[in-house]
Amino acid sequence: MIRALNFLPVAGCKPANGYGKLELALWSALVELGVRIRPLCPLRPDGIAALGEQAWQGLRCLPPIATDTLVIGNPALGNDPIFFDSRLWLYTMSESTRVSDEWVADINTLYQGVMVPAPDLVRIYRESGIRVPVHYVPMGVTPPTAAMRRQQRGDRFVFLTYSLGEMRKGAELAVMAFKELFGGDPRFELLIKTPAERAPWHHAVQNEQISIVNGSLSEQAWAELLAEADCFVFPSRGEGFGLPPREATLVGTPAIATEWLGLWDVSEWGYPIGVQELRPAPFLGDANHPNALWAEPNMDDLRALMTFAVEHHREALDKADCGQAYLSTFTWEAAAKGVLDVICGGNHA
Repeated sequence: MIRALNFLPVAGCKPANGYGKLELALWSALVELGVRIRPLCPLRPDGIAALGEQAWQGLRCLPPIATDTLVIGNPALGNDPIFFDSRLWLYTMSESTRVSDEWVADINTLYQGVMVPAPDLVRIYRESGIRVPVHYVPMGVTPPTAAMRRQQRGDRFVFLTYSLGEMRKGAELAVMAFKELFGGDPRFELLIKTPAERAPWHHAVQNEQISIVNGSLSEQAWAELLAEADCFVFPSRGEGFGLPPREATLVGTPAIATEWLGLWDVSEWGYPIGVQELRPAPFLGDANHPNALWAEPNMDDLRALMTFAVEHHREALDKADCGQAYLSTFTWEAAAKGVLDVICGGNHA
């Protein structure tokens, strides 16, 4: 049993993004299992506030370095000389079909093993040239902090989509489909949630039926926004985690999402948009290979599913209810146990 673990989170436990949610929830779950966590990064006050007291109390009593280190996100974080006497393990993901050569070199040189949150990512990492063991360890999904009931907005049917300000999450596809299907009909509304204060293309959308929700939200406010919608639309092109549509399902809102990588199991809890083709991924950063590909969602599927959500809304709500039961099995305790199983198995190899 691992008693102490160094923890190096790429997002610094920032609660407002996917990596930050993973870091905070996994840290807390590991502590619940009896593991003492030594964080090796500056911690944001809002991140610390999101942790339970048990997860951060007594940090000063821990040794400066433990035998094993869990790195979240970018494998380059493991290059610090402080890790010379520690075994490194990586929990990360990918949003495309090929991992960059830089990531492959760092992983093969520095790490004992890699953990990824979607089954197809195991194959992608191996085909990219990763020689250390690659394990599928599912993420958890955090249910709303308080009981949620979907809010009805009068006689209007509300779609909600999500954007980071670029093409990755496919929000502009949701806008195009919405205009084609419901443009000019005041009974329908589309909300675009973006964490950016002024995302470039969103504000070029001049339409009385389309509104933009800017800035970061607390987890409770995000859950409330999801509950206000009648359908969540997520035609993502690149997805490693796939948290937003799962979170929509957990508050009872039907979700439509691209069946791709991190959203591999969408048919179990929502409605899958097929992949029409794979195209070069313009969002490269340091993670994706120049030849990496993204998924292009099938627009016919998207339009058909948005129409179905309107015409068969009761059935869509029932699908969300069934999806909640499925997603309830994806707990952070199970994720933490999966991480520990990989580390313990590697230590015994």
